[in-house]
Amino acid sequence: METSNPLLSLSTFIHQQCLRFGADLAARIGDTTRNIASNFPPPQSVIARRLLRAPVPPFASVSQSKPAASTIGSDHVAKTLAGTSVYTVSNSNNEFVLISDPDGTTSIGLLCFRQEDAEAFLAQVRLRRRELRSGSKIVPITLDQVYMLKVEGIAFRFLPDPVQIKNALELKTAGIRSGFDGVPVFQVCHVTC
Repeated sequence: METSNPLLSLSTFIHQQCLRFGADLAARIGDTTRNIASNFPPPQSVIARRLLRAPVPPFASVSQSKPAASTIGSDHVAKTLAGTSVYTVSNSNNEFVLISDPDGTTSIGLLCFRQEDAEAFLAQVRLRRRELRSGSKIVPITLDQVYMLKVEGIAFRFLPDPVQIKNALELKTAGIRSGFDGVPVFQVCHVTC
């Protein structure tokens, strides 16, 4: 295990924050543009030109405009997740190392929020699988890439930071309410469903 380099940690942190800021800024600009387009009608001359070009229907009809979508688009979610890294273990072909049951019917890809947890996972992989001892390695992957993964038959599970779990449990037992009623869930349905 290599020693921690504070300068590298700081630069990685700053890089991730800049990526997140850029993605958030782009998402907010896109949301603002869509909001303006949906809330302000086009100028009257544009409407008149559209009506003149529209074919006359053979029967009278009433058209209703579609209400604005109240859901968040997958692009917005992906942009929001950009810049946050998780770690996994890959083999020499850069394929995910999966945890499978003895029958091979269920396969799970483990995604760690801490590199130390990924290193422990890598040590277990090397201990249990002889063919993975030399070529397996830890690979960082951003959450937007994880969100966009659509792999049939593989469920991805996040291994959260134990300190964050401890903090969440302490808040829950202390009875402090901060607007969130429940226990944090570290599973993205889009990735695992």
